[in-house]
Amino acid sequence: MSEIQEFSELIVSHSNADMDSLAAMAAANKLYPAAKLVFPDSPDSSVQEFITLHGGWLHIYQTKEIPLEKVKKLIIVDTREARRLGDLRELTEKQGVEIHVYDHHPTTYRDIVGDYNYIKQAGSTTTILMELIREKNLPIATYEATLFLTGIYVDTGSLSFPTTTPADLNAAAWLLEKGGDLKIVSDILNRPLSPLQRDLLKELILSGSFSQIEGHEILITKASIPYYTSDVSLLTQRILDLEKVHAVFSLIQMQKKIFLIGRSTLSAIDVSEICEEFGGGGHQTAASASLKGENLEKVEEKLIHVLKQKIKPSLMTQNTPQNLQKPILTVTLKIEDWRKVPEEILKLLKKTGEIAAEQNLNLFAAGGFVRDLLLGIKNLDLDLVVEGDSISFSKKLAETFNAHLKIHEPFKTAVLILPDRLRIDLAAARAESYARPAALPEVVGTTLKQDLTRRDFTINAMAVKLNPNDFGKLIDFFGGQRDLQHGMIRVLHNSSFSDDPTRIFRAVRYEQRYGFRMDPHTEKLLKEGVQSKVILKLSSDRIRNEMILLLSEKNPAPAIQRMGKLKILQLLHPSLKLSGTTLQLLEQIPETFTHYTEKLQGEKFDPWIVYALALFSELTSSEIEELLIKYRFTLKASQKVGFMKTNWHLLIHELSHSDPMEPSEISKKMQGISLEGILFFMAYSKNPFLKERLEQYLLKYKNAKLLISGEDLKKIGLKPGPVYREWFEKVKKEQLDGNLQTREQALEFLRRSLS
Repeated sequence: MSEIQEFSELIVSHSNADMDSLAAMAAANKLYPAAKLVFPDSPDSSVQEFITLHGGWLHIYQTKEIPLEKVKKLIIVDTREARRLGDLRELTEKQGVEIHVYDHHPTTYRDIVGDYNYIKQAGSTTTILMELIREKNLPIATYEATLFLTGIYVDTGSLSFPTTTPADLNAAAWLLEKGGDLKIVSDILNRPLSPLQRDLLKELILSGSFSQIEGHEILITKASIPYYTSDVSLLTQRILDLEKVHAVFSLIQMQKKIFLIGRSTLSAIDVSEICEEFGGGGHQTAASASLKGENLEKVEEKLIHVLKQKIKPSLMTQNTPQNLQKPILTVTLKIEDWRKVPEEILKLLKKTGEIAAEQNLNLFAAGGFVRDLLLGIKNLDLDLVVEGDSISFSKKLAETFNAHLKIHEPFKTAVLILPDRLRIDLAAARAESYARPAALPEVVGTTLKQDLTRRDFTINAMAVKLNPNDFGKLIDFFGGQRDLQHGMIRVLHNSSFSDDPTRIFRAVRYEQRYGFRMDPHTEKLLKEGVQSKVILKLSSDRIRNEMILLLSEKNPAPAIQRMGKLKILQLLHPSLKLSGTTLQLLEQIPETFTHYTEKLQGEKFDPWIVYALALFSELTSSEIEELLIKYRFTLKASQKVGFMKTNWHLLIHELSHSDPMEPSEISKKMQGISLEGILFFMAYSKNPFLKERLEQYLLKYKNAKLLISGEDLKKIGLKPGPVYREWFEKVKKEQLDGNLQTREQALEFLRRSLS
């Protein structure tokens, strides 16, 4: 056969050919046996793997091997867009080239109109070619049947995508009869990811941002990597399978290109139509595009804009007012979900729901209570939200439960204190707007959805309905439960940290308290907020309160360390840096608490102050003074931290030597040191002599009861006055040093001393 005859007919598919493309090309070869198969560029990795392992019988050329001037017939499969044919595109415009097209994609304005066009609706192009092969009664081998079956399974999601048709099922059944090997099909569909793909998949999942558009749940993922890895569409499909959303769009920047991959499970979300806006294409459930020289953030902004234009409303949102639209997730919590809620609290919640129903109001528990309910953590901070008049409803609750009521009209909130001291925070569902960053919000009444929208993070933006008919129904508009399952802290909107900079502290607290992590976008926004110093727009009181909340965590060391890495500490004070020594000290404090709390027999102290002392331990006395004044710490807290403004290192030194020390001497040196200060010293100290003396002072000397009273001094003949203190000190010294052990001995000591 001459060269002209050899390359006069070509079979081609789109660039980055997938398994349906390869199968359709091989199927077309049954109809055009003289034609040569050619890829316009490199196929995806699944195609390469199949050819390597199972496709030795296939002979596929590259474009550079083809003398294009010799081509007389071009058979195009699995696409009708000339721009997706690479250098072979010029053949579609060349005179004398006959064009035949086989495709299952929806019609677009860019479609090639061939001399022969076989276009049918089906889940895969391979399917429509199987119909022709069966009509012509052409023989196929088992290895061909396996390839054709793979093409159909890949493009129909193993016959599960909504674009799957009866023709796909019939074709698959026929190919199984012809010996198609489902084991090979399964190996291709479920092949393991490469290390690069696994890393990329992890980054995409961590970056995921959930949105609800026209009643549909959409996930947008992003990644930027310095290398190129093939078959990224597989990762998007994996995410779709994992997240169970209605559609996933991945934006992946690799070298100088941005790849957009879309996957959908609904006809209302036609990803081919969306990708067309970016110069790409595909079909209804799977499409892609590639862009050169674009900015990832700007492409994301455009994508969101296009999604809002192109996604069709669900049947529910077409017929339902916006404020009544069904949320992303509504499931009734099971009995075991309430296991950490005390029975009396559960009864209280049910009663409040009954009262709300009587008032024709919808009542919800929201915020941290719901978050911890789902995590199985006890939380008695009851945050209730009512759609309607919260003030009148709060008065009704106060009357029913005989509760003390405090109302704050401007914020439409109320606080009820029940007889057993249980507190209920009640608010009307409300929206908030901020006149400027860090300002207090302006409040207007609204719906539950808008109320939850104003919350800080998705995990805190869930609610549970309390009305009897729907008691326990979880309302989750923003994927909060999914973020709980994935251990993710995610803001609800891009201005979250600038609207309320206290959320910077909260993001760190929740992240470290639960062992979660911020998603990359949230962390990026937080870092931008820190860099712009938006925290400093907060009042001193609000910053102090957030510092105390953070230091009050069960183990705040990881959160403080994270604050240091994020450069938040330095904003609070330039010298507030976290050294290795300070971090080690912070990590030692919980063990100190565990060791001594039981021995203190219920003596109360403020754990956060102990952590504050550790955090301040490398500051100068003037810097500590500056912090206490700047952030307006209470007098009580300032007094407990006060010894830090003295030379406390010298005190440590004086108590650490090996020479014997009388108990009274130890007590005198420790005079004025708060219990929090003692616990700080316990954690700070590595010296065995110091530890022993501190423990003796803490457990024996500090609260030792004096053997005498003022009445005893009066009976002996001393007139009340400053002299009493002197004699108390003398008796206490003798008592601590073991010289006086009974009241009689103490009275005898007084008589001898005064005689």
